[in-house]
Amino acid sequence: MIDNPEYKAVDDLYSFPSFESAGIEVWQVKAGTIFDNFLVTDDEELAAAARKKVNAQREAEQKLEAEERAAEAEKEKEEAPASEEKEDL
Repeated sequence: MIDNPEYKAVDDLYSFPSFESAGIEVWQVKAGTIFDNFLVTDDEELAAAARKKVNAQREAEQKLEAEERAAEAEKEKEEAPASEEKEDL
């Protein structure tokens, strides 16, 4: 490396009084992918609490979706024999 006599380190170059938005470029290979629940903080306790809340919500949503799929499959199973009986007549 060559020394630069005019170089001056600027410690607060990227320091701003507040951040109102964040830009993220994501390359995705699957259409319809959704990203949400971004949290930018330096407070580990706040991050842990937010993670627990988001994970609990996600688990509840997944459980509800699984229950809905099971109910739909059960309904289709109940309707299938009835339609087969009509065809036999």
